[in-house]
Amino acid sequence: MTARDTPPARFSVRAALGLWLVVLRRRPAAFFRVALVAVVFQAVLTGLLTYAYAGFGDALERASQDGLEFNAEVLRANLIMIIYPLLSFPLWFWLETAWLRLYNNEARPWAMRWSEPGFLFLSYLVVFGIYFGGLIASLLIMFVIGLAAFSLMSAGSWMAGSVWVYLIAIPLALLPYFAVGAVLARFSALPALAVMHRTLDPGSAWRATKGALWRILAAWVIALMVYGALVAGFVQIGQNWSPVLRAYWEMMALGFNPARDPDSFIHPYTAFAGLFDTPGAALWLAADALAISGLYVVAAAIMRGIGVTLAWRAPAHASELSTAKDSRA
Repeated sequence: MTARDTPPARFSVRAALGLWLVVLRRRPAAFFRVALVAVVFQAVLTGLLTYAYAGFGDALERASQDGLEFNAEVLRANLIMIIYPLLSFPLWFWLETAWLRLYNNEARPWAMRWSEPGFLFLSYLVVFGIYFGGLIASLLIMFVIGLAAFSLMSAGSWMAGSVWVYLIAIPLALLPYFAVGAVLARFSALPALAVMHRTLDPGSAWRATKGALWRILAAWVIALMVYGALVAGFVQIGQNWSPVLRAYWEMMALGFNPARDPDSFIHPYTAFAGLFDTPGAALWLAADALAISGLYVVAAAIMRGIGVTLAWRAPAHASELSTAKDSRA
């Protein structure tokens, strides 16, 4: 390995969450260069997404007034929504490889090998496949548990109206979600290993978490809580003076519930109607996008330490072993 000769015997929550500070102190210039590119990149994506939301909102507001204007607004918003993934995915995977090389203390973090984004993409396909498969299974299990609890309460048994129904049903309903989280935690090292070894190695990622599952879960919970608190706090406070953050806050409040309202998918966009008719909205968007992107980069920097620290614990890859043998020979 580049960063360490021998993997640590014990996964430390403190060391994993604090790895970004170690990297910052060790290579501040490289860290800030990568971070600056990441912040600007995320800010541009946030601006594009906001313009698309505002386009949909303006179109919905003018739907009953001018059909041509409605079509033009929808077309512009749809074009932005098409450009967004075409721009974000390739650049994001390239930037993520730079972060992981920097965290692994490689001399040239920008020197990407062309196979790295591909293996990184495959690793995230595995992670998202586990997530969505587990989510579907969890929803089915929760549905069955809900039906069983309702049947018991409707049958007039001794459990009808009893608090024991909730004490039993709620943990059972949450258990599948915990199981999905535990499985995802076991593959925390997979993206980092994909870049460090340039291969897809789920077995090594799984073995890297041996004996450390609870500490890994604790590290992820802490990191996600920090990220959620930073973003939610910033948006909640900033909505008092920023029209952009106010629109995002109202968008979250409007929600999406097609079961109750088939047209609810259009409601969140109405929060952005007329956004750029507000004086200074473009300046607010630039400032808010940079601030939110900065918070995202800080939180992501903390989270990357978990995967890289676990990747150092993974068994040596076959290519590394052969290279070591050749060097000794």
